[in-house]
Amino acid sequence: MKQCLVLLLKLIVAVSSAHASDRKTRLLELLHDETSPHVMVVAHRGDQFGAPENSLAGFENCARWGVDILEIDLRRTADGHWIVMHDRTLDRTTTGAGPVEAFTLDEIRNLRLRDREGRPTDHPVPTLAETLELARGRMLVYLDKADDAIDAVHAEVARLDAQEFVLFYGRRTLAELRTRYGKLLDRIIYLPKVSDGMQGLPTYVDELASLRPAAFIIDFRDEHSPVLAEIRKIRDAGARA
Repeated sequence: MKQCLVLLLKLIVAVSSAHASDRKTRLLELLHDETSPHVMVVAHRGDQFGAPENSLAGFENCARWGVDILEIDLRRTADGHWIVMHDRTLDRTTTGAGPVEAFTLDEIRNLRLRDREGRPTDHPVPTLAETLELARGRMLVYLDKADDAIDAVHAEVARLDAQEFVLFYGRRTLAELRTRYGKLLDRIIYLPKVSDGMQGLPTYVDELASLRPAAFIIDFRDEHSPVLAEIRKIRDAGARA
């Protein structure tokens, strides 16, 4: 009986792992297919209505709903750990106060997240490691607030063996990116961002298209935005918008 139970458990784990691998592969195929009619759904800071923003509970809701990409924000603690939090300070979203970088991971883990109404909950502040493990095989993960430290964040992502499903983004020019990160750009999934008011927009799109990015992130206010005029060029470069 014991041997049967062990074999059954191994079978369940194998089937679950195969399913997760299949979903990750499918999501990456969609991300890199600019001809696909599928609109990829991105959850901004997770489920902000059924749970606190940037919480593991909110991320789990997104995974259960079949969200394609989870967007999260990164901050670094005083002792060098990466946590998931949008603001530079703890004040708005947690029971603490002060800049994130002034506190250790242990100190922040003793705090609790607040809900949309500012009320304390039982949810702790997640780490990057916890979040990537939750998303593994279920969603791609798009990192915000990481463009100033892509090399350091990538080192942690690689340590966690998660580089295949993690997306970076930013607004730097190609020259700035090469100076700062060198050939690392060729080993990550990097999504350039374009928005209203960006200086030299057409040139920026031309230069970043040479990286053959999977997608450009576009931000525009109305139908007269110059960003919209660049979408055809983006798609012609083999990227999604």
